[in-house]
Amino acid sequence: MKFAVTVWGRLRIKSELKGFGQDFLAATLFYQRSAAIARQAIDAISLAGVPVLLLKGISLASRIYTDPGERPMSDIDLLVPSSGHADASAALRRLGYWIAGPAAERGRFHHATTFKRRAAAIDLHRSIVQPLRRGATIAGLWDRARPAGSAFPYALIADPIDETLLVMTHIARHELVVPAIGYVDGYRLLMVLDDEQRSQLFERAARAQLRRGLEAVIAMTDLLATDTVCPQRLRAIHRSVIEQRRLPRSTQLRRKLSLLDSPAEAMRLALGSLLEKTGW
Repeated sequence: MKFAVTVWGRLRIKSELKGFGQDFLAATLFYQRSAAIARQAIDAISLAGVPVLLLKGISLASRIYTDPGERPMSDIDLLVPSSGHADASAALRRLGYWIAGPAAERGRFHHATTFKRRAAAIDLHRSIVQPLRRGATIAGLWDRARPAGSAFPYALIADPIDETLLVMTHIARHELVVPAIGYVDGYRLLMVLDDEQRSQLFERAARAQLRRGLEAVIAMTDLLATDTVCPQRLRAIHRSVIEQRRLPRSTQLRRKLSLLDSPAEAMRLALGSLLEKTGW
């Protein structure tokens, strides 16, 4: 979509898709409010001595989109080292947040904890997948991270290759069925990687045992970005993404297992799920 803003600040939207003006305005306002909320949370977590890395919409909206309003989001995603998750959680509680997710999120074997307070929601990640899996940490992620810039002075963003892998892994973790904006994120990130960086992307994914998931997400991204006829084996996934239909639990489990790199990863996933339910 193409957007224009007059010098008087009155927003006029010129769009190829009619009827989305209000959505754009809402997304713009939500981003502005979310950015302020994120800065306050990041300041508090940093003051507790814990580094914070921006994830997903709050990281991407103002950097890979022409206007943040083009990238709607529903919450704020932040990643902290697993060792600092408890201190970061305590910092959010001091700001008036409470844990809003299910009981399993309170344990150390869940990848993230959902915090809420009035008109604010933060997903505080300790890892990108279940902590027991090798992919829980991309080797060197924190060493390669760089300052997020003036908009979030105390936050970090991942390097371009790691950021692409983080987005793709999130899609794979949801068995490829996520809001279509996730694929737009992935496509835009992929387009700025050169051939050498793409090669490194697959190497890092392989070391973290995330390669099969990455390959599947890229295949679906290519399919959604082109007019290619959908192969039979991908039609159910394609339809689920377009129609935003949740998969039956049995289908989710089969697909999740098909995206794992090894039987050992399947065992870790099963053990992690069991420990999640116990609240460890």
